[in-house]
Amino acid sequence: MGTDEERILADGTALMSEERWREAIDLFHSAAHYVASNWEIAWNAGWAYYKVEDYQNAVETLRRSTELAPDNASAWWALGTVQQKANDLEAAEISLRRALTLKDSSMARRSLALVLMQQKRWSEAETVHAEGIELQPKSASRWKSYGAFLSDMGRREEALSAYRRYRASRVTSSG
Repeated sequence: MGTDEERILADGTALMSEERWREAIDLFHSAAHYVASNWEIAWNAGWAYYKVEDYQNAVETLRRSTELAPDNASAWWALGTVQQKANDLEAAEISLRRALTLKDSSMARRSLALVLMQQKRWSEAETVHAEGIELQPKSASRWKSYGAFLSDMGRREEALSAYRRYRASRVTSSG
């Protein structure tokens, strides 16, 4: 990565950390050739578009990041997250499942479960949660997400049990 490219990435990341999304977009737009060739710059530009609710440009730019880094789970997760927000649930499901095949994460599982819930595919959403817990039974974030799902489903006792597991996992992982 050349110095100009590194500077664009560093300056854009700094703007994003200050939530100066439009300025970050302007910076990335001024270096469109890097957005087209560097997955991290494309990812950052796409996320900045997402934060200003410009979902069309966000999807386009994040799709570019997945083309440049097809084995990067976070690129696929971000694309799926934006597709969900843009209400393209079918595409979001595909992207999020791709993210999970590359690397299991509670964030990608939670996002996929939400996409499935939006489509009223309750049992598939529950399976996504259950598989995540099976893979990492001590993960506090997975128990918390599962508890929220159960609560949304009106399964109060099971939700309380999952929340107890969440709290126990937090204590275990912090100690």
